[in-house]
Amino acid sequence: MLTIKTPFIDEKDGISTLITDVDVNGDVRRITASVENEYAPYLCCERSDAVVIGLLSYALRHKHDIVCEAPVTDELLYNINEVLLPALLTNDSENYNVHITCDTAPCIQKSLRGGRNWIILRSRQFSCGR
Repeated sequence: MLTIKTPFIDEKDGISTLITDVDVNGDVRRITASVENEYAPYLCCERSDAVVIGLLSYALRHKHDIVCEAPVTDELLYNINEVLLPALLTNDSENYNVHITCDTAPCIQKSLRGGRNWIILRSRQFSCGR
């Protein structure tokens, strides 16, 4: 089982880092994504969305269910369960039907560039290792 802990942000030396600890059957691993402080308002520590997407392939291949401490956006969870997973399971019989246990929350609306709902970030570092 993969347990995704609640993400948090650490700011140090002009860099903001989104940190999420993931418990993989008792082995805690840390996932980080770092940006300059000017982009820190666009890091989302209220949701587990990014980590769920990032770990879904691993969970499929290694037969893990996912439990999230922070909520997942309801629309994302619906699309994973009703569109993505069925397609992945149909095309590869070795994939595991991942069950995601989490609270859900509505979409967060953040706008840049004249009201469009998209954000471009320059990521300085992304680590999925120890």
